[in-house]
Amino acid sequence: MMEEDEGGPRITAYLTVDMVAVWTAEEATRLRVQHRITGSPIGALASHAQQNTVLGLPVILSPEEVALLTARNAIEFVDLRTVPSLPSAAAVAEFSGCRERFIKVQVTRLQQNAEERRQAIDVVRRHGKRRKVEAPFNGSIATETPTAPPAAAATGVDDSVGPVEEEDGSTDDDAPPAATHTSDGQEAEKGESPPRDGAGSAVDPESTATTERAAAPPRHERTSTALQQAAKIAILTSGSYDEVSLKESPRLLPAEVDLPPRYNTATSDALRMRCRVVADLHEKGYWVTAGVKFGGDFLVYPGDPHRYHSHFVAVIVGPDQPILPHDIVSFGRLGTVVKKALVLCTVGADDNVDYVTAVWKGNVADR
Repeated sequence: MMEEDEGGPRITAYLTVDMVAVWTAEEATRLRVQHRITGSPIGALASHAQQNTVLGLPVILSPEEVALLTARNAIEFVDLRTVPSLPSAAAVAEFSGCRERFIKVQVTRLQQNAEERRQAIDVVRRHGKRRKVEAPFNGSIATETPTAPPAAAATGVDDSVGPVEEEDGSTDDDAPPAATHTSDGQEAEKGESPPRDGAGSAVDPESTATTERAAAPPRHERTSTALQQAAKIAILTSGSYDEVSLKESPRLLPAEVDLPPRYNTATSDALRMRCRVVADLHEKGYWVTAGVKFGGDFLVYPGDPHRYHSHFVAVIVGPDQPILPHDIVSFGRLGTVVKKALVLCTVGADDNVDYVTAVWKGNVADR
């Protein structure tokens, strides 16, 4: 039975040679909702594989985030370094069956989506064709009533009223009219005469087109290979590997595993300082993410980064580290360019975190 911390079940993270990652959407959601930890998604999205703007599972945890979860007793590990590299034949067969079922489901869904799009396009095309047929009559500025064509007079049917709706709801607007009439009664040629078969009888062009479409291979058959490839890509984030190959792997507490060197706070004073600053900011209610892209160590948000912009760029400074004048100018410039307040963070001898905010006030030479 899995033990629980104060916020519910522990987060299950997978430990490799050089990183700690979360592989399920449920765990990533709990990280965000319960612990205000976002991590760094690095996986490609199955539906948008050719982009890197929005990424998906797995979510990599930073050393500071792992230390924060460890202090809260909210994380457990599956050590992939000890998992046998060659699974049993039963595990391979189970995984293969799961993969094939997943591919079939994805191909079926893709085919359904393609058919729905095709039907929607056909509706738009039929609507546009009907508007073209009705336009000469509905938009006419003639002062006289057009004379009915001879064929219409003989049969008692007036073509000027537009397409005639049949009992089954279909219309005759798909067949183009052979001729139209102007306001002065002159007959104008419209298109060519309908095709005829060998016996001289008229042939319905729509039925011919339908026959040709039926004879052509369906679109989903011509692209079945591409659909299967897309479905196989989606398997990578389906979670089936965790369910099949790792369901019997033991869950280990932080004290029971040897973390990679970059996660080991016992061997690095700088990492301990970073972890202490992140923990203190979390205690104050902030969200903290990596700040490399803004020239700092961390970005500090007042709420979820999906809803708020960061207010501060945090830079870690050692308690005995000298700060040169050009460093102060760089810090001020940095905060001005990115439109955020720059905060210098340091940890004192009493383990308290001190913050100093640098705000750019203008040109020193003008004062």
